[in-house]
Amino acid sequence: MPLSRILPKRRSTQIREDRERAARPSADGPGFRGPEESPRLRRLRASRGRRRVYAVLVVLATLAATALLGVINFRSGTSVALAVLTPVFLVVMAVILVLNTQLGRATGANYRYRNLDERQRFELDRATRIGHHLTAGLMLAVFLVLAVLEGPSPESVSFPEKLFMPVLWVILMVHASVPALYLAWTQPDEVSDDEEEQA
Repeated sequence: MPLSRILPKRRSTQIREDRERAARPSADGPGFRGPEESPRLRRLRASRGRRRVYAVLVVLATLAATALLGVINFRSGTSVALAVLTPVFLVVMAVILVLNTQLGRATGANYRYRNLDERQRFELDRATRIGHHLTAGLMLAVFLVLAVLEGPSPESVSFPEKLFMPVLWVILMVHASVPALYLAWTQPDEVSDDEEEQA
């Protein structure tokens, strides 16, 4: 196939894509609210109380999963406990995933960075920074505990291996959840469209 037949098609496709991109509202334009939102998501975003309920549920589910993981590790000898607790842990993990997804959508933490306006980018950057600092603090705390326990005589005292998975789980969940939790707790109530029109 000659190259001249391909190039005009490619050019016309590129022009069409450029026109569509220009017609879409950009993050720099006035009134941009991010991706299209369903009414249910708009209600969730608008209320700080709803976002905080999701944040509390994420923390409680994470603590429940941590406790289950600890029990599973300490009861590794009994197969009945493993047969019951492992599916429960997997269900709690699925609940955490759903709650984290909803919370990320409600706070804007899951949106693409280029679709956010300057204020939203600043808030997301700050929340991410706080999440990294908390993760680093937890890792430092674990390191210090290990250094004190293993200290001068590592043969006599050792860190319990069965606590390794729960501690790793907590660090992972803090790293993944803190930005959305911070945004959910600090973002103010959004002004509804009706109130904007009345003002």
